[in-house]
Amino acid sequence: MAAVLPLARTDFPPNVANLAVAKLTLYVVRANGFDAELTVTALRHEVDGQVVEAGPVPTSGGIVGTGRPAGAPWLAFTGANPTGDWGIHLEDTAAVRSAFTADRIQDLVLVMTLSGTTPAWP
Repeated sequence: MAAVLPLARTDFPPNVANLAVAKLTLYVVRANGFDAELTVTALRHEVDGQVVEAGPVPTSGGIVGTGRPAGAPWLAFTGANPTGDWGIHLEDTAAVRSAFTADRIQDLVLVMTLSGTTPAWP
């Protein structure tokens, strides 16, 4: 089970140069009372034919990211160009599919903190 988020340079502020991923966090938006955790079997980033893939990583409290111990494998993405295709791969099990179809998992939110260079101040 996978979701792909394609990002182009036009998705980011045009006046910021040298964009790079500083931090990544994935939030699993869950229905009230649903507290099952997910395992992200892989986070995959492809840009200009180059592929970086890291995982598996488990959520804790519905969150996983580079700022949390379980998210350490995702540190491989820091410094990367944020454009390209980002693939979030989850366990393809009946339980995970059911959590999505029954709306117990309502959304996945991938948050990127970026670094970059702004133009010189006049």
